[in-house]
Amino acid sequence: MNIGLNAYSENRFIHSYHTDETNSKTYDDGSVITGNFTNGNGTGCRKFTTGHVWIGEFEDYLLNGKGKHTLPDGTIFEGNFDGGKLDGEGKITYPNGKTEEGIFQQGKLIVAYW
Repeated sequence: MNIGLNAYSENRFIHSYHTDETNSKTYDDGSVITGNFTNGNGTGCRKFTTGHVWIGEFEDYLLNGKGKHTLPDGTIFEGNFDGGKLDGEGKITYPNGKTEEGIFQQGKLIVAYW
């Protein structure tokens, strides 16, 4: 069975992906991860009660690999993640349209692309 999943932040559509199987896990903090994963590893969408949304590849229930993290204010982090932080090539898009693109190390931009 092919299931389409959509992710929303503050009622705004932010991403869509498809998976053949769907699992779901609810955390004590109320956040929910849905997707195709086993023991916290795989792909999916994690929605936090704070409005943060993670979509992408997970390892130990954290973004690891390619992914997208949308903040409640609409700021979007996308690229390679390690432990939930941008690490490697990535891009930040702010609500005003400004972008920062380059190489990140544990969430900090260390080499900007011009």
